[in-house]
Amino acid sequence: MRLSGSRHLGSNPSPAASLRQVQCPRPIYKFQTQTEALTMNYPTVLKTGALKEVFGKIKATGTPPAFTTKHLKSLGFTSSNDVAILSALRFIGLIDSAGKPTERYKNYKGKDGPQILAGSIKNGYSELFGLYPDAEQKDEESLMHFFATNTDVSESSRKVMVSTFRTLCSMADFKLAVPPSAKLEAEIGKESPELRQHVNPSSSK
Repeated sequence: MRLSGSRHLGSNPSPAASLRQVQCPRPIYKFQTQTEALTMNYPTVLKTGALKEVFGKIKATGTPPAFTTKHLKSLGFTSSNDVAILSALRFIGLIDSAGKPTERYKNYKGKDGPQILAGSIKNGYSELFGLYPDAEQKDEESLMHFFATNTDVSESSRKVMVSTFRTLCSMADFKLAVPPSAKLEAEIGKESPELRQHVNPSSSK
């Protein structure tokens, strides 16, 4: 029996209709509990050489209104793999969720850049430094163990997480690390409550 203007209650929706009902999750850090925070995906930058070059460009060029894919390309980083560098910058608090450079980004450009970066790394990787206070000195096996315990990604991805972390650490001075300020926390969390919770995990307790 063919019905007009309505669908029979016992009929199955068409494949197209089913697809329209599917909602893709937004690619953001979504922390609702401490457990969820511990299972987050850490930055994975395949081209660590490009990551170091970008930090050199940050020092040598002006501060953009927004550090986006477009800005990244203007600096000469046009590979699709280079986009992951943005997630690394966001993860350690140099740019906020909208790509706007934070106060910490601006401070990194100064003479205390390596110390600023060290503080940013310790803040972004707070769970790792909570386990290993000297995480920047840990060997690959220890770091791999941490990422294996705190993420659900493949071994190859964990290796990239380790290399990304080590590359960031190679540019930082942890002897005089500068911790994030309250202003930085406000800037990072302004656009995203999830990121604000990550910057200050104690606020969720």
